[in-house]
Amino acid sequence: MSDNLFLRNLVHHAARRGDYRPTEGGYITISLPGEMLRAVVLKISSDNAVVAKIDGVTMGKTHNYRKGDIVPCRRIVDDLLKAEKWEVISDREIQLAEVAEKFDREERARALLESQEEEEKSIKDPYVMQKE
Repeated sequence: MSDNLFLRNLVHHAARRGDYRPTEGGYITISLPGEMLRAVVLKISSDNAVVAKIDGVTMGKTHNYRKGDIVPCRRIVDDLLKAEKWEVISDREIQLAEVAEKFDREERARALLESQEEEEKSIKDPYVMQKE
């Protein structure tokens, strides 16, 4: 530990996790397939998710994003460099998550309905003679 106050909490920028908090109207660098661009933060959904508008001119042929597109972004840790980056969440990923959530809701509702039906069958009416 250093006695110098300026060096005491010195951490390399690539080793920091979650320190940066984006602000609405501020800029972030987003990662698209094959390139990185600047984007303006429009809305902050959580500490690790924002909605941003692409500000730079896209050059990549491996994606369909263009300048002015509004995209959801998520903070992740890069596998190769082990540094934080903001990655665009694809429409396909969002659709698959919605389908999985809908399936889960429907299955829970079906299971609840079945358990209620079973419960109703097991309750005996006290005024009706039951055959044993």
